[in-house]
Parts: sequence; structure tokens; C-alpha cells
Amino acid sequence: MTFGIVLQSYLYRTMDDARDLLKIPARIRLCKGAYNEPPEVAYPDKKDVDANYVRVMRVLLRADLSWNCDPRSEDDRRDSRFAQREGVSKDAFEFQMLYGIRRDLQEQLARDG
Repeated sequence: MTFGIVLQSYLYRTMDDARDLLKIPARIRLCKGAYNEPPEVAYPDKKDVDANYVRVMRVLLRADLSWNCDPRSEDDRRDSRFAQREGVSKDAFEFQMLYGIRRDLQEQLARDG
């Protein structure tokens, strides 16, 4: 049996959580984060959240497991470009997005395969 877990890149602990979760058979979804946490536990600046997203995404892509990410902008499409450079199969990850949000990006990702 497998189960799914969502990690939020805005938390300081997310990289450690990702590494721990790679040891068990779980589907992992990476998102930016949606709650207002204090600066003691979460990055207060968007640029730091974005940078941590990229760091965690690279660890997940290199781990040879199925995982999901939440692309919200052109910047977040870097995970598919990184996967291409690293030789990661398109079957190893998927994009999950809220229906109706960023339809242009959804259509572009579908066109890109």
C-alpha cells in the first residue's frame, strides 16, 4: 500500500522531511505552502520559498520515484527542464494543478508532453 504526502517548500524542515520520506513507499507532492506560519518555522520571503522548492524538487527528481509538483508559473516549469537535463523519465513525475487556474500553463504542459 502507498499513500500520498504533501510537502510545503516554505517550511525550514521540508528538505529533511523529503529525505526521510524517500525511505518509505509514498507518493510525494511538493507545493509552495499556503499557511501563515511564524518565521521560526517558515521562510518569510518568497524568494527563499522558491529557492527551497528548487532544492527539494531536485532531490525528489533524482530519487527515482513517482512524485507530483504544483507548477504555478513559468519559473516552476524549471522542474521539467531539470528532469530533461538529468535524464529523468516523464513518467517519474506529474504536474497537479487546481482546475481552472493557469489554464494557459496547463495547456502548455500538456503540449510539452
